[in-house]
Parts: sequence; structure tokens; C-alpha cells
Amino acid sequence: MTKRMLAGACALMMSLSTIAVAQGPGGQGGGQGGPGGGQGMMQQMQAMMWKGITLTDAQKATLEQLNKDQMAFRETMRGADRQDPAVRQKNQEFMAKREEAIKAMLTPEQQAQYAKNREEMAAMRSRMGPPPTR
Repeated sequence: MTKRMLAGACALMMSLSTIAVAQGPGGQGGGQGGPGGGQGMMQQMQAMMWKGITLTDAQKATLEQLNKDQMAFRETMRGADRQDPAVRQKNQEFMAKREEAIKAMLTPEQQAQYAKNREEMAAMRSRMGPPPTR
């Protein structure tokens, strides 16, 4: 269950940043991260997810719409009990559909890089340990 929550949180962080960060200089995924790099955590996560992927204008438009849809979904979920199994299920279903849409818009080469980036992020999350509880 913790992995699902982390995956959902990661997906949220990925989508809340702008596409400009994803494309960054030369389409290689944003500026320099790390301490003093000037990017917030969400921007760093976004840059990591899209590292090595250059999106076409059509893909950028699709991603922008997916991000808007997610923000609208999050707004409808505001105030919902995140511990409620029905709320978690609804969130997981939404994020799964979003992930499918992202993969569908990518070329096979981009899909391979995207999968590699996701694996690297998962490894990073496992090294960091679980998020603090509230």
C-alpha cells in the first residue's frame, strides 16, 4: 500500500510542473538540480521523469491537457479523506488511466526512456525511505 501511495505522490509531482521544465535546454529535461540549483522538488522530479525525452508539439499539448485534467481531478478531491479506501481507489484509477495516456502518446523509443526514468526514480525513492507520517 505504501508503494501505491508513493507512486501516486510521484505521479502528482511529475504532472504539476510545467512542460518547459520537462523539455529544458536541448530537450534534455530541465536545468541543474541539487542544492542551490534553483528548482523545487516537483520540478526536479519532473525533469527526472522526462530526462532524455524530447516531446513534439503535439505531445506537449497532450501532456499539458493531461496535467490540466489532473489538476481538475485534484480539485474535486480536495477535502476528501485520503485514508478512505474508496478515495484511494478513485485516485489510483485516475492515475492508472493518466499513465496509460502518457505511454500511448510516446514513441517506442520514448517509452523505453520513460520506463528507465521511472525505474531510476523508484530506486531513488527506495533509498530515501518512506515519507514521514502525519
